Amino acid sequence: MNANPVLLQKKYARVIEEFSGRMHITLDDALDFFYHSNVYRFMSEGVSDMHCMSDTYLAEELEMAEAEGGQAQNAMKTEERLAAEIFKGGRKRKTEWLQRVELPEVHRAGGGAASGEYIFAILASYGDMEVPGINPDAQKLAEPLVPEELSLWMRAVYEEWLRTGAEAKKRWVLYAVSIHGGAAMVPVLSRQIGDWAEHSRGAIAAEAVNALALNGSREALHEVDRMAGKCKFRQVRNAAGKALSCAAAQLGISREELEDRLVPDLGFDQKMERHLDYGSRSFTVRLTQGMELEIWGSNGKLFKNLPAPGKQDDAGKAKSAEEELKQLKKQLKAIAATQKPRLEQALRTSRCWQIGKWKELFVRNPAMHPFATGLVWGIYDRGVLQESFRYMEDGSFNTADEREYRLDGISSETAVIGLVHPLELSEQDLAAWKGQLQEYEVTQPFVQLGRPVYRIAQGEAEGTAYMRFEGRELEAVALSVKLLGAGWFRGKVLDGGFFRNFYRSDGRFGAELTFSGTSVGYENGEVTVECLYFYRFKKAAGESPEMFRAEDRCRPEEVEPRYFSEVALQVAGIVGMQ
Repeated sequence: MNANPVLLQKKYARVIEEFSGRMHITLDDALDFFYHSNVYRFMSEGVSDMHCMSDTYLAEELEMAEAEGGQAQNAMKTEERLAAEIFKGGRKRKTEWLQRVELPEVHRAGGGAASGEYIFAILASYGDMEVPGINPDAQKLAEPLVPEELSLWMRAVYEEWLRTGAEAKKRWVLYAVSIHGGAAMVPVLSRQIGDWAEHSRGAIAAEAVNALALNGSREALHEVDRMAGKCKFRQVRNAAGKALSCAAAQLGISREELEDRLVPDLGFDQKMERHLDYGSRSFTVRLTQGMELEIWGSNGKLFKNLPAPGKQDDAGKAKSAEEELKQLKKQLKAIAATQKPRLEQALRTSRCWQIGKWKELFVRNPAMHPFATGLVWGIYDRGVLQESFRYMEDGSFNTADEREYRLDGISSETAVIGLVHPLELSEQDLAAWKGQLQEYEVTQPFVQLGRPVYRIAQGEAEGTAYMRFEGRELEAVALSVKLLGAGWFRGKVLDGGFFRNFYRSDGRFGAELTFSGTSVGYENGEVTVECLYFYRFKKAAGESPEMFRAEDRCRPEEVEPRYFSEVALQVAGIVGMQ
């Protein structure tokens, strides 16, 4: 039965009004939902005399439809309205430089291409953020899109921004392309950060590091971690460190714990093995204690490299296996380059792990086994070494005199594990450990037991100054390059770029090396080393000369012996007195 059109329109209005009141939504939203519902279609077409039902019944039907999926049906319209609200006025004008650029098409995951205005709204969302970061509106708009296509769109935007000069005022583009560009943008941004830093664009390089840290992929955090530890450019290194600390704070852990979590297992099982498939045959890749890869065939034959695929092999799988091995070698090299300095820093600063956390990192992660078995560890209780031990290749633990040691037998709740420093060992224990490593033909990943130990000798300290290196002369550029490479940073730069000290910050302690002075960028000629000072902070200091105040200086004998020895060793090597 057909209804009177005028009466039907009035009924529509009453149903919409009641639905709006029930759902506590605006009349516009209720209207939009109604005209996209089956209730409207049935009423307008006279199906089952739906228009004869009461207003309350019809409002209840709409409510049920919303609960059963009507919200999803209306989501597209909601997102379109959000995009339209964003992409107008000042935000729209900020993307005008892209309007004539041909950009790839982006589709919704459910099918159908998204409009250009819709995609531009994602980009424009970042244009006026006071504090650049993840934009909730952009995330909502990006959610229904095909990620790979959105990544390509963002890459094209990034390339155009670079082509037109990478203006600093448009640096917000970096956040959009990193956050929505996926893991594919990680190597792209990483290379560009290095290029900017090399060509004196440190500010934009640091901004790109911040953006990279928000990429959301594990690969991005790995890259930021690498920059924080190895980058020679202080501005980039500082930005990476801050980005990691921020990410750690959001997780409620320390930066060191985050760095531990970032260590990949590279797909190796507990036997230190990983399998590569050729289809008709497979190969076993084994990780040795020397951080080398061995390739074994199923027949027990050792290969130097993966063999060429034969007629019986699957060509596609063989090609994938070769690429997998290539990436594995690259990742293994990166782990070695990152973890060696990290662990040496842990030795320098007396970093310790809770026993469970230590096992998780060094026992359960095959990629860290070579480090675990190549170093001597200690059980510490309230900062005092209780027992030293070594993790063996067979998974057991032993002591210097080769007695079996059991970690699960430790009863103290305050016991932790750290790297043993040679100054903590008796001559007998030190000799025993050296002998054991030699007997088992273990090469340490870095010099631990054989590193020189420095103690304060009579007449070397006066007040807070340690004067062992006073008067040592060397080329200014050599001093600068070596200290910066070892994790130190320049002191306050005065008029004309002149500076006369270097600092290093290691948590609660820090150090300062003074010298006759030179100028940034003109570090020519010889300089003379003056004094080494130590600092003890109430809270960890950052890499800023302003953090090092005269009142925080302490006498050398007030510094932890290990930290004093390590800093003195480092300086001695740099100034040629080791």
